[in-house]
Amino acid sequence: MTMHSRKEIHPVLLTVLSSWEGTPRAKDVVAEVTRQFPQLTTADLSKVNKDGGSTWRNRVHWARQDLVMQGLIDKSVRSVWPLTDKGVSKAMGAYPQIEPSALDVHDEAVPPPSDDSQPEPVSVILSEREALVEELLAAAADSADSNRLERAVADAMRYFGFDVDEIGGPGQTDVLAVAPLGPLRYRVVLDAKSTASKRVMESQINWLAIEQHRKTEQAEHAAIVGIDFAGGQLRQHAEEFGVCLLTVGELAELIQLHADQPLSHVVLRSVFASSPRASASLPEVRGSAADAKRRIRLLLFVLEQIDHFNTVAPDDVIVKPETLWATTLNIDELQGVTQLDVANALHLLEIIGAIGKSNGDGYVSQTSKAGAVAMLHSLGNASRLETEEDMPGEDTKEVKPQIA
Repeated sequence: MTMHSRKEIHPVLLTVLSSWEGTPRAKDVVAEVTRQFPQLTTADLSKVNKDGGSTWRNRVHWARQDLVMQGLIDKSVRSVWPLTDKGVSKAMGAYPQIEPSALDVHDEAVPPPSDDSQPEPVSVILSEREALVEELLAAAADSADSNRLERAVADAMRYFGFDVDEIGGPGQTDVLAVAPLGPLRYRVVLDAKSTASKRVMESQINWLAIEQHRKTEQAEHAAIVGIDFAGGQLRQHAEEFGVCLLTVGELAELIQLHADQPLSHVVLRSVFASSPRASASLPEVRGSAADAKRRIRLLLFVLEQIDHFNTVAPDDVIVKPETLWATTLNIDELQGVTQLDVANALHLLEIIGAIGKSNGDGYVSQTSKAGAVAMLHSLGNASRLETEEDMPGEDTKEVKPQIA
């Protein structure tokens, strides 16, 4: 059967949450919502995304994210999905309640849509990064909704992995982003400035207020995000106050770079430390992203070489860092790789069990190249364990097309 849409999941999720006794933990809520759809087949529930996660579970999480954006579910506590007061009112006013005893009945379900119901418009599937970029560009020009760009900026900072607090309100910063890096930790206050014109003007910015926000939040950096910025006095004041002017176009590029090869918070700090324009830091960020991609290519190259040596001369060839490094010198895409890079790649592959030491200073394969790639992929799955209760796991998001 066709898997239920997020729109169909919304009322079921609201109803389940409004009837929940105790703490509505994400894993339990997803299981209960699933029980409310007995039409789902084993094949439906077995479908997986490109990252190996459950397609159905991911869809329920996106439905939850939709309701968060509507202010119906409180997102302040990780792995817990409580309704807001608005959500409770919405559930009680629009949807029938599930009796508490029904939460243990597996065959109870919301009836399927009637045959005469109107079909939904065709959905356009955008990747998460595409959806973020599209919303940033639209929100920056939407002067009618002053909070829209704030939400988009907050979502972008979450995408980078920051701890984000959407503060807002009179006299307060819009967004606080925290990079919890121990001795390297830092905080950034971000003000979002939407405008119907082509540039954010000097009259839209209260520099003393931004400086106060930075002090109040004990932030090392402050940034203003907008479609573009006027020159002259605005840029002069940004430099005087040490504020980063970050255009949504530049932020969109960072999102694209991060999607292609995740950027560290240390690398991103160079952006927020730039004043007056973030553009001055972008060449450095692009270079860091290219270096990271080269190191990934190096990992695959090392695996190919070890497989080759083990096959061609399995009895007398021992792979050493200096041997492998020498083979990279004539490969264009690996230009700039150092012997230390090769040693680090070997060490990582040893840690995950893909290779093992032989005779003290050389390495031999413990698995095939495909097996090693699977081991590397498992690192990505492990990194999601802490957050997967709250956020969808697939890098896709369904977006309704705009109708003119």
